[in-house]
Amino acid sequence: MSVSFSAFNPKKNFKDYYKEFSNWNVSAFSKLLTEKKAYFFEKEGKRKSLKLFKEANQNITAYKNFLKKNKINPKRIKTIDDFKLLPIINKKNYLRKYPLSSLYYKNKFSDFKLISASSGSTGNPFFWPRGFNLEFETTYLHELFLKNFFEINKLPTLLIIGYSMGIYVAGVFTLNACLRLSQKGYPLTVISPGINKNEILRIIKEISPKYSQTILAGYPPFIKDIIVDGKNYGINWKKLKIKFIFGAEGFSENWRNYIFEKTGSKNILKDSMSTYGSADAAILGHETPFSILIRRLSSKNKKLNQALFNDFRLPSLHQYYPFLKYFEKTEKGDLIFTARGGLPLLRYSIGDQGGIIAFDQMMKILNQYGYSLAWIKKELKKYNADHLLWKIPFVYLFGRSDLTATLYGVKIYPENIKSALEDKILKNICSAKFVMSTKYNKNQNQYLFIDIELLKNVKPSQSLSKKIKATVIKDLKTTNLECNRLFEAINPGAIIRIKLSAYGKSKYFLAGIKQKWVIKN
Repeated sequence: MSVSFSAFNPKKNFKDYYKEFSNWNVSAFSKLLTEKKAYFFEKEGKRKSLKLFKEANQNITAYKNFLKKNKINPKRIKTIDDFKLLPIINKKNYLRKYPLSSLYYKNKFSDFKLISASSGSTGNPFFWPRGFNLEFETTYLHELFLKNFFEINKLPTLLIIGYSMGIYVAGVFTLNACLRLSQKGYPLTVISPGINKNEILRIIKEISPKYSQTILAGYPPFIKDIIVDGKNYGINWKKLKIKFIFGAEGFSENWRNYIFEKTGSKNILKDSMSTYGSADAAILGHETPFSILIRRLSSKNKKLNQALFNDFRLPSLHQYYPFLKYFEKTEKGDLIFTARGGLPLLRYSIGDQGGIIAFDQMMKILNQYGYSLAWIKKELKKYNADHLLWKIPFVYLFGRSDLTATLYGVKIYPENIKSALEDKILKNICSAKFVMSTKYNKNQNQYLFIDIELLKNVKPSQSLSKKIKATVIKDLKTTNLECNRLFEAINPGAIIRIKLSAYGKSKYFLAGIKQKWVIKN
């Protein structure tokens, strides 16, 4: 038996995919996830990865050239162990080395039906084509978790999309997927204000009461701002049935508790979920009631956390479908995946650090720490989630290994700040050294903290700090398109903080060593 939402075929058109989607039985597939052995899904992932490799070698000009340059004989790649000897690809060594059309089947640029953009390590956008196969794969996954976790088949639902819209991936993908679910007959209404806080609050106040529940999708810090500011709009959160889909960055379980306390959400395992995705290949994985339960146990049990993740930090934890995204972990702790995506990607790295845990291995470790299968099922049943013990593997994520900080899901690059400090006035004031990090205040509001070193004989002052801050904000608006859109929705003065350090007085600006631009908290 083969697992597939929809078999890929370049000749398929929209009607072909939509017909398959209309006939797809999500309940039968959910049952398959609980009843099949975990090894079955992992085996399917290996089989499909090898199949994708063969297709890429035969049909994708860029990949054939890439293999030749790396002295790989494709005929020798026959097993999954052989597959793991293939060179890792990334934007620098593969995607930006070849024309966009040569990265796809038979150079058929006309097969691209929609294009999204993401920013690369330099902040320059990379354009990601999306075919119908990726569009419908994303739709299947949305149906799978929206029906099983949020019961959109039973409750008339308003879904508010608070992700950036336009050229960026999350908002448009969510909109397309959920509109198809509405067309399939679910009592689901979608509205897409994007990252416009005032519009979202107005929608919640005026429209949410007309529905049995409201699902708010967006970046965690942005959603928190909406919850906090709702009081000023006269919104009584506890009278509304609010649920959440988070994306773009992680958060602590204390943060989840805070959101639930403010909104009166009740089911800690089913009323929220976080997605792990990227413009490269859409949804890579997502939280499930079981993964949330494990994470909450780990947050209170340091020994369990160490056993699972080999780290004192608590990562984001998701389950994934190996027959859609086949994950591996490198010796350096980087995650790589193989996926058909919009562009076929084989052993691809996007700079995420973390690891993978097979389902059976997860159950074994949990049992060793006193959490038996019987206990887990009993705990899930308390939250009406005992039927959602899906036997698919886990991927955990600590964050990006690249040099970026995030602010409300937007990447801030060192180059953005360097540009500001190269201002004709500031270059005579600052040493050009700085370090930045994403932080939270006592109310758990997120902000970007930037520590900037001054030149010798320049003294820190409040007026100087204001001048530098204004220049940084101005440059961010012009050098980072996503940041500019964020500032249209949120006052940048409230989410950017500047600290000025006297020359040579900070541990972050030591002479003679390579400057570290970003601190990961």
